[in-house]
Amino acid sequence: MKRAIYLSEISVKNFALLMLFCLFTIHDSAVAEETVTTSSDIITSSSGYNFGKNTVRQISFRGKPLSQCNSFFITEFGGYYKLNDRDKTPKGSRYLVALELGWMKNLNEDYAVGGTFFIEGGDRIGIGLKPRIRRWLNSKFSLDLSAGVLYHSRSLSSPAFAGEASLNWKDLFILTSKIDTVDKMNWYGGVKFGSYVSLVAFPVAVAISLIVAGIASSLP
Repeated sequence: MKRAIYLSEISVKNFALLMLFCLFTIHDSAVAEETVTTSSDIITSSSGYNFGKNTVRQISFRGKPLSQCNSFFITEFGGYYKLNDRDKTPKGSRYLVALELGWMKNLNEDYAVGGTFFIEGGDRIGIGLKPRIRRWLNSKFSLDLSAGVLYHSRSLSSPAFAGEASLNWKDLFILTSKIDTVDKMNWYGGVKFGSYVSLVAFPVAVAISLIVAGIASSLP
């Protein structure tokens, strides 16, 4: 029992350290955000209309349509709950938390493409890459579809498939559903936080993980 608690503590702490490293990456990406302004002389047409400076956000920390930026970063943090085979899955193995970082480029007003790197943890530790496509439904809502490869601690030599579909609101709050093929087909539902909200949710989750690990280590 003590050995199991010790291994659980080590796993949680290692995952927390990995996620702290990724937080610094998020911070550096936020600092890199810039606004590029393209200017033209004011032109007065024969009809009397004036055309002046046009400010275009070249890259944005939060996802926005082409009318507001050309490309944007993906920073998402959230949790998942297993929806299938719950009666055959121990309670402690039904949950996953994940951090996802990436970049996307708007192709036009309707679509954006890009990719993400992700780290997830629960009863396993996994990392992977997923190409992603986004369909802008309007200026506030978008639908993301992604699919890629997942390398997990249960078998590093046998990567699994990972796919996800998400409904985004302003890239701040995200309802998501994901599947993977770790050992078998697994289906999860979850909630994620994006952009600036993820910068708050992430350290809070790390702090809670460390507290839980400390409590577990103090148990007889």
